[in-house]
Amino acid sequence: MDAARSGSSSEVKASNLPLTEDASYGTRLYTLLHSNEPPNDSEIPFLRCIASEMSGRLAWLDDEVSRLWDRWVELTAERTTLAQSHENHQRVLSPVRSLPSEILGEIFAWTLPTVAEASGRTMFQLQDSPWNLTHVCSRWRAIAVATRSLWSLLVLPYAKYCYPKEAAEMQLQRTQLLKIHFMDRTPP
Repeated sequence: MDAARSGSSSEVKASNLPLTEDASYGTRLYTLLHSNEPPNDSEIPFLRCIASEMSGRLAWLDDEVSRLWDRWVELTAERTTLAQSHENHQRVLSPVRSLPSEILGEIFAWTLPTVAEASGRTMFQLQDSPWNLTHVCSRWRAIAVATRSLWSLLVLPYAKYCYPKEAAEMQLQRTQLLKIHFMDRTPP
């Protein structure tokens, strides 16, 4: 006979019962779990045994979750470190690093603004080419500084536009003997 149905705790150990609320439909345990009906005095020791086993199982699960959480945190930190290292190693293998300086200089030349674009600017900005090329890495800086043609366009509008004196001097120095295009841009 089913202990949950008969109410006798001596016939079935609580450890053999499922430790969830999935008692079979039609059993006394199902009725108690799905109603507000109080247990009989003979059912209380049986229910306490189940509750005690569930408490033990919950404590074990809490410990296991805590252990796994600590392990997850540890593995996540290791993964983050490894991913960063992997990315750094992948960067070393980048084909751009293998390009000769002369080719990079030619590529840099394609980033320059046209005369019309340069004369249409209303403000000097370091983010503009060729200045931005000197802030990527030491190799790009050396190539950009050594590529004199990158510095041969100097737009100096005389009204409402401030081109820093230091930047203009640096640009003149980098151009060396090349022809410089000075443009007087007077805003309308």
